[in-house]
Amino acid sequence: MRDEEVLAEQAAEYAHFAVGGDMAGLADAVMRAAYRNGTMTGPGIAGTAWLRALPDEHRRELARIWAHRLAALPDDRQHEDLRFELLIVASSVVRGLDPDLLADERRSRLRVLGGEYVYPVQHRLWELAEAEVAAGRPMDRALAAVFRRTVLVHYRCAGIKRLLEGYKGPALNPGEEWADRATADAAAYGEPWERLLAHAASATGARPSARWERVGRALLADAGPESVRRHVHTWWDLLGRPRTVPFAQDHYRWRDVNERFDPHNANALRGLAWLLSFLPARADTAAALAALVDVSLVHVEGTGSRNPKVANAGVTALSRVGDDAARTELRALAGRVAFKATLTHIDNALAIPS
Repeated sequence: MRDEEVLAEQAAEYAHFAVGGDMAGLADAVMRAAYRNGTMTGPGIAGTAWLRALPDEHRRELARIWAHRLAALPDDRQHEDLRFELLIVASSVVRGLDPDLLADERRSRLRVLGGEYVYPVQHRLWELAEAEVAAGRPMDRALAAVFRRTVLVHYRCAGIKRLLEGYKGPALNPGEEWADRATADAAAYGEPWERLLAHAASATGARPSARWERVGRALLADAGPESVRRHVHTWWDLLGRPRTVPFAQDHYRWRDVNERFDPHNANALRGLAWLLSFLPARADTAAALAALVDVSLVHVEGTGSRNPKVANAGVTALSRVGDDAARTELRALAGRVAFKATLTHIDNALAIPS
């Protein structure tokens, strides 16, 4: 049977139970589809958007049915997937109606998730966070950090992106010593610094656009250019140190994610490198940018260099500075960098007339 025929059959079955007000029958039908499709909360007619369009009293009854079945299941590995699906679909269908139903179970799941690097996008676990936010309980920083990393690593996460749009927490993810220090400094110095870090974290291209540079220069002026320079140098002295909060490694044993830069914070490192290149040239800044290149190219087991994109941003910044001290650092890097893409970038920078 073709996929569209299966969906049409499911739609007719669901509509039959919904029109008749048989929520127990509908709950069973959705679960049967889940076993066939591999997920109860995935796309198609079994999706939570369809269920949330039901009348409020039907949504409440469905949620109570699934919550009761969840409570009755053994808390063991054999039933883990079913418990997971029931928690998500019950939380989603009742969102906006009963914020306390299964709240303890959601928070327990989300606390565990907050220790991960990223999470598998085939699961709609972000809907648990969405339910908590809808209930007036905002995401904590660790959970927002997981979602930020997941979006950058897996890309196709429209639901998570929508959830993050409403997040008002600090610009950097916690868990790296340099980022923790930068976040504390921004909180102490106020809004101009927080906006500066947020702008740095938006550095996702290979080089700063004209608009990015224009906004960055204005933010530097607001925060105090020399104060920013001094603080960035201090933050970067902390790069490469062990994470203050290590990741749970269960799903990533083949690579040491604790030795990599957090990918969200890595964008901020790129942005900070560009921002330093907008300041008047100084030898200590050229040395700091060269050190950024070096620490970004440290070999990490299972993944190669720590973060070549950050290294390339350091080279870009040095090439933009372009004074004698910057070119001296570029020549020194050319003699010790082995990573081919970055070495090519260095050679191209040195080929630009001073």
